[in-house]
Amino acid sequence: CGMRGGCMPIEKKRLIQVMETKQSVALMPGGVSEMMWCIPRSKAINVSIKHKGFVRVAIQQGYDLVPVFLFHSNDHYDNPFRDFQQWTYDKTGVPVGIPWFVNRWRFPVSNRNPVRVALGKRLKVKQNQSPSSEEVDDLHRLFYEEVAKIFNKYKEEFGYGDRTLTYVV
Repeated sequence: CGMRGGCMPIEKKRLIQVMETKQSVALMPGGVSEMMWCIPRSKAINVSIKHKGFVRVAIQQGYDLVPVFLFHSNDHYDNPFRDFQQWTYDKTGVPVGIPWFVNRWRFPVSNRNPVRVALGKRLKVKQNQSPSSEEVDDLHRLFYEEVAKIFNKYKEEFGYGDRTLTYVV
């Protein structure tokens, strides 16, 4: 979406430019793998944890991380081509993005679920231009431990009492 609405391509160079201005950056690090695991109204909330680049850049820039969980964002749209996309992804490893999202009645509008945002504890990050794999792994683990804490703390209040958080790669 270019720079409209504050959105920008997720490129390392652009991310660092914004970080250097000390602005807040919101990332959705799940990517295609998480998209393939998400099923609206499912009891299992699948969150991909395979991406670590955002953690490495945060350490290199000395940029604190604030874990966030968006309740009901999974339920906003149905993907009528999900089975086909999953099949092609399983067979080829290549995601086939078909930008057609609908509500549960197959109309091209959202399911109109209110999205609830829960913030976790800020993770202070000490700057290190050359972080070790262990340093990146440790902060990555802490980040997703905090995401799990947020989920478990607010799941009843935000209507996810019957759902479980699962990390996928």
